[in-house]
Amino acid sequence: MRPDRAHVAVLTGLVVAASLTVWAAGEDPRLAIHGSDGLVVSNLPAILADDEVKRHLVSGLTTSFVFQVRSPGLPRAGAARIDIRFELWDEVYLVTIVDGRGRVDRTQYDSDESLHEWWSEAGLVLVDTPTESLQAGLQAKVSLAVVPFSQAELVDTQKWLAESIGQAQGGSGAGRPGGASRAVSALIATSMQRRAVRSMSWSLPVERPDGT
Repeated sequence: MRPDRAHVAVLTGLVVAASLTVWAAGEDPRLAIHGSDGLVVSNLPAILADDEVKRHLVSGLTTSFVFQVRSPGLPRAGAARIDIRFELWDEVYLVTIVDGRGRVDRTQYDSDESLHEWWSEAGLVLVDTPTESLQAGLQAKVSLAVVPFSQAELVDTQKWLAESIGQAQGGSGAGRPGGASRAVSALIATSMQRRAVRSMSWSLPVERPDGT
C-alpha cells in the first residue's frame, strides 16, 4: 500500500527535524544598540560546552558559529560569523570574527578556559544601523547555527570573503551603504548550505542606550 501525501509530508518533516538538533540552555542573549557600532548581540549562549560542538572544535577543522537577526523594524537583516579552528600542532584555538559591518578580526587562545572566557564576554555587531532609525519596543529574531566546515571549503570561503569585502570597501562597492554588509550576508548564506549540528533562536527586545 502506497502512503498518501499527507503521511509522506509528516515523515519528511520528522526526518528534517531529526537532522537538525536544537540546543538551548542558560540565559537569553542581549540585543542592544552600542553607539556608532550598531546592533550588537552579547551574552552569547554557552554552546562551546556542548559535547557535540566540542567534538567538532577539537577536530582540527573549522567550526563556524553563524548569527543572524531579522525584524520588520530593522532597515535590513544582519549577520555575523565566528570561525574557530583548533591548531593541532601548536595546540591553540584560531578565531576569526566577521561582523555585520564587514570587519574581520583574528585572534587566538591557548586554552579552553581562555576561549570560553572570551566567548562569554564577546559582543558581535550584527547590523551597522544608526540608533535613530530604531523605535522603542522593537523585537527582533536572533538565530545561531553551528556549522562544521572541511578544510577545502574553508580555503574557498576565505578567498571569496577577502575578495568580496575588498570590492565592497575599495572597489565598485565603495560609497555604497551596506556594501560590506551585503558581502557578509552572502557569506552567511553560503555557510548555511551545510548542515548545522546545533541551532537555536530567540525573540529579543532591542535595548537602546537610554534603556528603552
